[in-house]
Amino acid sequence: MTTPNAAQSTSNAIQLLGYVLDAQVAQTLKSTIRQDQYPRYVALVHSREAVRELVSALESPASTTYARCELTGKDGRGVIAVPFTALRSELQFALRCIYLFREADVPQWLQRNWLTYEVTEFARPDRAEGTHITVPLEIAPPWEALPPTYVSCMAQARRIALLQQVLQPGAFLEPVSLLVDDRAPEYRAYRAAPLGDLRAGAREHLEQTGQPSWYCMYDSNLAAHPLLQPYWRRFMLCRVDEEG
Repeated sequence: MTTPNAAQSTSNAIQLLGYVLDAQVAQTLKSTIRQDQYPRYVALVHSREAVRELVSALESPASTTYARCELTGKDGRGVIAVPFTALRSELQFALRCIYLFREADVPQWLQRNWLTYEVTEFARPDRAEGTHITVPLEIAPPWEALPPTYVSCMAQARRIALLQQVLQPGAFLEPVSLLVDDRAPEYRAYRAAPLGDLRAGAREHLEQTGQPSWYCMYDSNLAAHPLLQPYWRRFMLCRVDEEG
């Protein structure tokens, strides 16, 4: 199976000290430290449930800058971080997560073995690649945080009929070709709906079909996005056939 280059596209990394704090300790922090000593980021180990929790706590999921977070000297692709200030004010000290501080701001009364993390914000490339990656719908990030360009399925009559059910009136599916060399032609042919052509509640409707048939398509320059990075081994490259 062909996969895109998963190289990270990032700005400069910074090193912070972090530890998992529960909500009770976090609330104590709020009342004992100055605002200029607040954490710089919060982080969670990546899972569908953790990402949903984190996104639901954000003031503006679509405009949040997401970051990769890793223990110094270890592979940390499965940890995602967001700026502390991106959380809604009432939830800034309410999550059980990794609170990340500058070393000078670590509260002295917390006698813990603080760990050093490297936090690297994702820098979205300016140009589109012209190709897309597919991510199974059941593990794709919440659309309000990282909306796909298309939702697709294999070009089989039953699946196409189900996808057409969530289209806006007058919208059409576009042909897509998987850029893989280990499948017969009929298994490389897909159909895709632009996200803007879907009805409200389309994702929930497709998930309720109980079929692992649906894919979110993201421009391939997002392959290193922290919300997608844990799944890079499942990516497939594809191209929309704009000429039909």
